[in-house]
Amino acid sequence: MSEETRVRYLKDHPDAVELINGRSVTPGYGFRLATKDALKDPAKRAALQDFVSRQVRANAWVKAHTAEWIDAYYVKERKQDAATGKVVFEGSGSTTYVPVDGEVRDAQQRQADLFTKNGQFPAKVDLSPQFDQAVLSEFNAAVAAAQKGQ
Repeated sequence: MSEETRVRYLKDHPDAVELINGRSVTPGYGFRLATKDALKDPAKRAALQDFVSRQVRANAWVKAHTAEWIDAYYVKERKQDAATGKVVFEGSGSTTYVPVDGEVRDAQQRQADLFTKNGQFPAKVDLSPQFDQAVLSEFNAAVAAAQKGQ
């Protein structure tokens, strides 16, 4: 359920109780994926790094201009009143860009193992092949550079 839907539901049902959410089980990492072919193409790889850098800078702008973001996105685009937009924004959590390192890889593997244990995956899944160290080094550096340039 989206945060927007959750807030609307709780507003309409003030006696409702949230039993569980995914945030209490595992960190909420999000990833940008690219095909191996795209990463082999120097121009596409550079464009992807530029895209990631722009996302980092845009995220920093949102954090620095919260009221403007709420008005532009939640009020004008999503047609919510400002108070609801603020609640949705605050409940959506904060995006933070971190290097993809051993901690991130371990958390992803624990989540996959949990899915296997709960029958969502038919057998154990090894996620290590999805983490190409050469790619991660470049993209981690691009994120770090964008964060410094904020």
